[in-house]
Formats: sequence, C-alpha cells, structure tokens
Amino acid sequence: VNATGALFTNVMDKRIEVRSHPALDAAVAAARKRKVGDAWVWTRSTTDEDVCPLVAVTLALGTAFVTREARVPGVMWV
Repeated sequence: VNATGALFTNVMDKRIEVRSHPALDAAVAAARKRKVGDAWVWTRSTTDEDVCPLVAVTLALGTAFVTREARVPGVMWV
C-alpha cells in the first residue's frame, strides 16, 4: 500500500519520471485500483493484461524508500 501510494504521488507530483517501455506502458493502461482500508493497491483481477511490470516498478520504488530510511550513518550504499 505504501509503495503504491508513493509511486502514484511521486509520478503525479513530477518528483520522479519513469521511462516509457512497451510492457510497462501496457501494464499502466491495464491496471486498476483495489481499495485496501483507506488506501489502494494495483489489482490484476479485473484485467487479462499483465500488470507485473507496474507491480515490479512499484515494489522497487518501495524498497528504495525503505532502504534509504534504514541507512546507517557512515555506511555507503550502492
């Protein structure tokens, strides 16, 4: 939920830009929202298209945010 919201917000606010790719573009076009409590996530249940590229980008961004927050001072992350 956090990763989905972070990706959506950062793209809409133009803080990050995702390069165009045919598989990702198709996934974005096919993806739908599924409500989870007061938030939402991507759903695959309402489409026959593969939304895995969008889910992968979402999880990668979420992992990057978590990794950044968990950094230890004096340790270089690459």
